[in-house]
Amino acid sequence: MTDGRSVKAFREMIESVRDRVQRLIKGGRSENEVLAAHPTSEFDAEWGHGRVTADDFVRQIYAALKISVSAK
Repeated sequence: MTDGRSVKAFREMIESVRDRVQRLIKGGRSENEVLAAHPTSEFDAEWGHGRVTADDFVRQIYAALKISVSAK
């Protein structure tokens, strides 16, 4: 069970990481460079202990955004 506050915090975390990864992609960074920038570091203590590692989460976001940026 969860409440609206935790859902909002989770959404804000996802949006924040997405925005960071997107800026790095637009800056020409490779996937490895994005991973090295640790765009999830601010959130790892709270959210980084699930089934998906922080690096895997960033890889998924990178892949989705890279396709989006390449399509434009």
